[in-house]
Amino acid sequence: MIHLELIDQLFEACPELQFFVFDRRFLLPLAQLPEAVARETGQTISEGELRIRAGQGWFPLLPGAGEDGTEEGSPLYVPSRIGLLLKLQRQGYTTDELRLIAQIEERMIDNAYTTEDLAYVDDDLETIRLHAEARVVALECGTTRNSNGVLLDRTAEIDRARRSVKYVQTLQANGVPERLRETVAKQAFQVRAINEMIRVLLLKGDRDKISAGYSPFVFCSTGSWSQGGGYKGEAINWDLTVKSAIAYGDTSDIPPIRIPGFVLQSDRVIPTRTLRPGEYAQLWKEYDLDGYLECWVVLRGERRCLNCLGALAVDSDERKRFCSEKCRNAAKQRRHRERNPDSVERAHQRYWQSLDF
Repeated sequence: MIHLELIDQLFEACPELQFFVFDRRFLLPLAQLPEAVARETGQTISEGELRIRAGQGWFPLLPGAGEDGTEEGSPLYVPSRIGLLLKLQRQGYTTDELRLIAQIEERMIDNAYTTEDLAYVDDDLETIRLHAEARVVALECGTTRNSNGVLLDRTAEIDRARRSVKYVQTLQANGVPERLRETVAKQAFQVRAINEMIRVLLLKGDRDKISAGYSPFVFCSTGSWSQGGGYKGEAINWDLTVKSAIAYGDTSDIPPIRIPGFVLQSDRVIPTRTLRPGEYAQLWKEYDLDGYLECWVVLRGERRCLNCLGALAVDSDERKRFCSEKCRNAAKQRRHRERNPDSVERAHQRYWQSLDF
């Protein structure tokens, strides 16, 4: 939750305060990075090892840091990322996986966190204008309902937002009167603070998804995120997920797909921890891993048994759907149980009642 009162207090106390966590013009020197990682994440890493990790693609190491701009350094979002990647490394993530996570995050920073109305802009009026225009778009595209579910008419609110844009444009054309300069500075400060909070929350949401055990390119049809509760995904869209994984590699070298409890590589499903049979079956159903394997069958154009998903012989009849009579019968039984749960329960009752103890 964003508290405007607190932002106003910050402005009154320190109007020159800047926000540049994702602004690559402001770099933390490499020599200070180990201390920053320890302070933010509690992880210990040396400067020498940091150079190795930078070479492995964990984070950008850029020129222009230090008081005289002659040192190498990294943006301010890097220390917390290093802490996350060190944790994932201990959990068994490969070098390629960690590099890909960093690459995807860099793309999000470039293409989502710091563009359009979230771009870092030094000019106060331009900062306010971008924010006002984004508000107009949000109001025009969004919908709001009252407590009874009735759609609210936001025409008047949209008109006010449009007038705000025009007013800022007038100030840009004619200049800011002396009496309004502090007001403009305060409003620009508010916008920059709000934008920075939004960027940080977006980053935290993405990282919480990874910490929950998901690869960043896993698409969940439904899910939730909160600052305190982290990320919870449901109903994985396997078609989009598999195609997304392929987009980050090629058909012969596709990055593994991680979901809580499993690493998925092509048609292999590998548990990341010891699972009891019941828990294994529960997670298999919860994540619809049959759906995952079927996606690979479709993408490869292969013919597979509809029960065990084993490959069917190349020269088998095109009408063949099962690898054996055993699988055919197992599929029939499964469908019967799913369609007639009551009859299955009654059969169980008759069985136990027939036993003579």
